[in-house]
This record gives sequence, structure tokens and C-alpha cells, in this order.
Amino acid sequence: MTRERYEEKRTAILAQLVEEPEPAEPSVEDLRRLRCVFSSGFDEIYASLSAEERQTFWRGVLDYVTVKGGAITDVAFLTLTQKERPELPPDI
Repeated sequence: MTRERYEEKRTAILAQLVEEPEPAEPSVEDLRRLRCVFSSGFDEIYASLSAEERQTFWRGVLDYVTVKGGAITDVAFLTLTQKERPELPPDI
């Protein structure tokens, strides 16, 4: 491949890349709803979930977990944008 062809392909690929926006900080309302869920019998609810339901729950909450030497060293939670936020009753 010639240098010229390489530059053409590189330019075309870079033009297709879309800059990803910075993730939004969770709103006070998001945090309030999470606190409500975690303080209202979460242990009982979680214990009643099947293995598949637990997996679905964690995949909807966690972005990633870093494990080093068998220990968890970092956890990142997903953030919700206004568009992605599920509709919840106003009293939650």
C-alpha cells in the first residue's frame, strides 16, 4: 500500500468516527430513586430473583468491574440520560 493510499483510507476512517459525548452526571432524581430502591427491602427482592434475573439486573446497573488478584479494585455504574430513563411513578 502506498503512503498516499494509506492517508486516503485513514482520512476516510477518521471521517466516519463520531465523537462520543461525555457521560452525563447522574441527576439528584436518579440518585433519589436508587436510594429508594436500595432502602426498601432490596435484600428480600434480590433474594427472590433467579440467577438469570440477577444477571439481567447487574447488566443494567454496572458498566464494568475490574478484578485484580482475585479482588475487586474498581466498579463503574451505568448512568442514565434523560432519553434512556425508564418511566417510573412520580412517588418513587
